[in-house]
Amino acid sequence: MGRVGYNVLMQEDSFRLAVTKGAADHYAMISDVGELVEDQGQAVIKGFDAVVDWDKNDERLIVRFLKMDKKMGGKLGSLQFDLTGIDVKSGHGRSLKQPIAKAVGIKRGDAWRPKVLDCTAGLGEDGFLLAAFGCEVTLIEQHPLVYAMLRDAINKAGQGDEGLAEIVGRMDLRPGNAITTMRELESDAYDVVYLDPMYPEKKRHVSARTKKSIWFLRQLLGHDEADSDNTVGLFEQAIAVANKRVVVKRPNHAPPLINEAHKKPEASHKGKSFRFDVYPRH
Repeated sequence: MGRVGYNVLMQEDSFRLAVTKGAADHYAMISDVGELVEDQGQAVIKGFDAVVDWDKNDERLIVRFLKMDKKMGGKLGSLQFDLTGIDVKSGHGRSLKQPIAKAVGIKRGDAWRPKVLDCTAGLGEDGFLLAAFGCEVTLIEQHPLVYAMLRDAINKAGQGDEGLAEIVGRMDLRPGNAITTMRELESDAYDVVYLDPMYPEKKRHVSARTKKSIWFLRQLLGHDEADSDNTVGLFEQAIAVANKRVVVKRPNHAPPLINEAHKKPEASHKGKSFRFDVYPRH
C-alpha cells in the first residue's frame, strides 16, 4: 500500500516510515502515514528507517527505529510519547512563576483559570502542564500518528496515579485541522488560544544530539512549519477567535509572528530556551 494523504509532509528521500498491520488495526487513521507492512520483520527487510508497531505488553503504539542516526546518539532504540516524566508535583513543577503560566494569564492567589485551546498539541507536554495548573485544555492535532501516540500517552498517564488522572481529566484531545476547528467554534469558547508551531533548528545546533521525540516530529512534520502559509493562517484565525489572548511559543532566537493588527507581541515571558509571546485581544 503506497503512501497517501500525509506523505507530502514526510522527508521521503531521507526518512522512510512503515506501519505494521497490527498498529493500523488499533488506529485505522495511521494506515496512510507510511507504507503498510504485515510485521516489523518486513520493514527491516525492505530498508525502512522506522516502523510504527503495536506494543502488546504496554498496549500502545511504539516507533522502533531501524537505522542509526547521530541525532539520537547513534543508537536504534524506540519511542513512545510519555507525560508521566513531566514535573507537576515538586515546588518548581507547581510554581505559577513559570513563563507559560504567566503567559496564559494565571496569577498567584487568583482561583480563576483560563480555558485553553491548544492548536498544535504535538507531544502534549505544554497542554499537560497547563492542565496541571488547573486549566481546561482542548488539544487539536492534525497528524494522525502524532494524535494516536499522544492519545496513548494521555491514557497511560491516567492509569495508576490519581493525581495524574485528575490532570489528564482536564485534557480533551481531538484530531483534525485546527483552522477548520476554530472556524466552527462558538463565540468566546476559549479564553486563550495557544500555538507552538515547529520551527527550523538553529544552524549551530544541527550537529548536536536532539531529543528523540522532537527529532521524530521533525521527520514527520518537516522543518519549516513555522514559516509556512498554514502557520500564518493559523495565527490569523487564533487572533480572531481567542476571547482574551493568543500565546505563541517561540525559540528565543526566533522572530515573533506578526499580522496587520498585531505588529509585535505586547508581552513576552522568557524561559531558558523558549519564550511565550502574548497577543491580547482588545
